[in-house]
Amino acid sequence: MDFFNKTYEKHLLSPVTLGQKEIWLMQQLSPHLSFNISEHAEIIGDLNVSLFEQAVNDVIAETPGLNSRFAVVEGDLYQFTDNKIPEGLHVIDINGNFSESFDLEAWVQKDITTLASVEDAQLYNFSLLCLPMSKFIFYYRCHHVLMDGRSMATISKRICEQYDCLIAGQVPEDKLSPSFGLQAKNDIDYLQSKRFLADEAFWGNIAVKKQVQIGYHS
Repeated sequence: MDFFNKTYEKHLLSPVTLGQKEIWLMQQLSPHLSFNISEHAEIIGDLNVSLFEQAVNDVIAETPGLNSRFAVVEGDLYQFTDNKIPEGLHVIDINGNFSESFDLEAWVQKDITTLASVEDAQLYNFSLLCLPMSKFIFYYRCHHVLMDGRSMATISKRICEQYDCLIAGQVPEDKLSPSFGLQAKNDIDYLQSKRFLADEAFWGNIAVKKQVQIGYHS
């Protein structure tokens, strides 16, 4: 099966996963919601900011989801790789008088509520806030169409591994990420499997029972 039979601005398109399509549809129903997820970690002590920046940027470059763009073609959502768009780590120096008035919670709230369509070019933000007394806040936010919670944790772990290798003067091990085509094929295989039929029957029965309960109480 050819997963790349459509083009957009000379890019080869790949089908999105079922989960990504659900996010897209939900955002169309609720355009006032941001659909972002985020993580942040406090780092206290000596941090080689230059090598940390390199580690983050290396992970961004190697992760297909962070090099993805989305396009609606003939009423359906597709994704494609655009190596021109990756934006690296933002290093923000917060020192002196500014540090006393800086409100981390307000800063995070403003960023995570950023509204973005899945068709926008930039759907993530990686930032390192450098505070006084050798304290740092590493924060990153992604649109849910790019990542889920488990993926965010995997990215954090990968950044730590990359940074440790750079500090030790070692060459980080290459990590191969699944292709868009493989993800789409896995979805199609599931929809054609006995497991899908069993899941459909299970949740169909649950839905019927809920309807009966609702009807009884009314």
